[in-house]
Amino acid sequence: MIRRNGTPKKTKAVASADKSVLVIAIGASAGGLEAFTQFLSRLPADTGFGYVLVQHLDPTHESILAELLARGAHIPVLQAIDRQLVEPDHAYVIPPDTEMTMTDGHLRLAPRKIGGPARSIDVFFRSIADVHGSHSIGVGWRVGDRGDQSGRWDHLRPGP
Repeated sequence: MIRRNGTPKKTKAVASADKSVLVIAIGASAGGLEAFTQFLSRLPADTGFGYVLVQHLDPTHESILAELLARGAHIPVLQAIDRQLVEPDHAYVIPPDTEMTMTDGHLRLAPRKIGGPARSIDVFFRSIADVHGSHSIGVGWRVGDRGDQSGRWDHLRPGP
């Protein structure tokens, strides 16, 4: 569709197993709430991208992360469920005590492996790079050693 000024109008892509929606995965340590909040509050409502937010959460507590992030967001922010299709202009948040992967446009959830450090971000980033390749982008927020927001963004390249 063309606008009156002659520029093409953005249309929402239909999510399907053909990976037509570009997936932007954002990972953060437990201190990344502020980074997620700022990102979503500045994100336009019509990018056409699907966003997946992976944070290292306390496995023993219920999470209200999706509700907190939805307050300032211009797109729906949902806690992910197993086999959920990632839709454009939506954000999905990992549930606590979960490892998440993505296959053919669908989120897959499994119980977090017990013992060792949290690997939720690594597991998800690896799955989108391996399966979705150039239809995915991974961005990681690293919080500073003191627990403050003096971290930096790490851009991850897709694929093996």
